[in-house]
Amino acid sequence: MSSHYDLVVVGAGPAGESAAQMAANLGYSVALVERDTVGGAVVTSGGAPTKTFREAALYLNGFEKEAIYGISLAAPPEVLYRPLTTRAHEVSAAMQQATLDRLQTFGVHLVSGSARLEDGHTVLVRSTTGEETRLHGERIILATGSRPLRPASVPFDDPWVFDTEEIMEISGRPRHILIVGGGPVGVEYATIFQALGVPVTIVDTAPQLVAMMDEEISARLEQVFRRRGTEVITGTGMASTQRDGDQLRTILTDGRELRPDALLFAAGRSVDVTALSLDTAGIEIDERGRVVIGERGQTSCPSVFAAGDVTGPALASIATDQGRQAVCGAFDLDFSVHIDQLPVSPAYGLPEVAPAGMRE
Repeated sequence: MSSHYDLVVVGAGPAGESAAQMAANLGYSVALVERDTVGGAVVTSGGAPTKTFREAALYLNGFEKEAIYGISLAAPPEVLYRPLTTRAHEVSAAMQQATLDRLQTFGVHLVSGSARLEDGHTVLVRSTTGEETRLHGERIILATGSRPLRPASVPFDDPWVFDTEEIMEISGRPRHILIVGGGPVGVEYATIFQALGVPVTIVDTAPQLVAMMDEEISARLEQVFRRRGTEVITGTGMASTQRDGDQLRTILTDGRELRPDALLFAAGRSVDVTALSLDTAGIEIDERGRVVIGERGQTSCPSVFAAGDVTGPALASIATDQGRQAVCGAFDLDFSVHIDQLPVSPAYGLPEVAPAGMRE
């Protein structure tokens, strides 16, 4: 099968969705290719579902409210856990459906399957049944996002070792969880498990939690975490982890040994564009595998643009603006929104912290 469009967008996360909707709203014919679920990580595994989990855990467990009212009315964590995960999945499904409804309202043609470029104007899509469809676009926008970093040294085949997309599928409440990565995601999940009464240890190679924050803010956050009983180990990393009976045996780079029964690896995200066959269109990538773009989202191929995490992991709000910017660049339209390139990443812990503007 073959079809022609003004724009073909690959990837239905925040960047791809915003690009497809804007182009369709402006009257262009648009095809949007997604191999998995529309909405991206912000809908499926991070963002909304984890914030739902966090807010529900804090609310139902009365986390820290007893300090105000002098009494705890929280339900036992073992009772709370299953309803919390169920609710998070319900929110994720609702937001996925809302994304589909928006795309349908705007008249975007959604194509399911894995995509690769045949040239600067052609995208070959292979469905799960093996059917192939060629989509010809006057312009193409790549918005395939990122995925959790999964080093070969981490035994993800162990049922109690998780990345940030798998942790919502944890089958029960762990006795002690080790979180590798003290960035925003690690801090968020530390807060969630704290609220569920699970002892938490955070390990990070950086000298402080949420390293992009002001040093005083990071120090204060670490102080709050330690007061709640969370062990914070900075300036060192994880050397190895292996199963040892009903526990994990984790050795840190400074020689210390930890014995958690669950491990969450939350130390970054990676970009993988191998399957896109970018070389067929002469598209340049940098040393970290990210698509190189100019000011208006254009790649080294004049007809192909890129937006979102595929150009460098960032917030969903930034990816959304980048998707719109790419549409404007693709069709030579004015884009008046300035996208701040300063690294911004709030941490939805307790307390929540976020920077604004330049550091000292």
